[in-house]
Amino acid sequence: MRLVQLRHEITYRASPDEVFAMLADEDFRRRSAVAQGVLTADVSIVRNGPDEQGISVRIDQLQPTRGVPEVARRFVSETVRLVQLEEWSDARGGTVVVELPGLPVTVTGRVVLSADGDLTRQRVEADVEVRVPLLGGRLAGFIGGLVAAGMDTEQQVGEAWLRGERG
Repeated sequence: MRLVQLRHEITYRASPDEVFAMLADEDFRRRSAVAQGVLTADVSIVRNGPDEQGISVRIDQLQPTRGVPEVARRFVSETVRLVQLEEWSDARGGTVVVELPGLPVTVTGRVVLSADGDLTRQRVEADVEVRVPLLGGRLAGFIGGLVAAGMDTEQQVGEAWLRGERG
């Protein structure tokens, strides 16, 4: 088993409440998935907690495996299923778990939104665990890079969304 720590931060030109409202919107999450090259994405967001201030997010997606390192080819086909689960208690943050059903990979961590002047910082701190002897470290690093790249793409889609570009 190999564990790699992922720390990645993106910023938005909006308040934390505006960013949280965007992240709680199924249409935004679908648009973000399309921008990331996802083949299919089943998005479900449910309000929860006191006064429904929190959200439960489930994104079940099918992604192409192009760009996967040669050492990982024996574990995947042309596509891989990825299930992303988020539990937000409120607009300040929550937990995130990403699983690849049938594969020895799990990403677990926290996501936090914080105000910084006119900006909102979205920070993810997570552990990428790959349970493959000898190759786990390389694969965990690769997967961590994919998560960070996905966040960067989501940030670009989010900036457009927050400017009202939703058509």
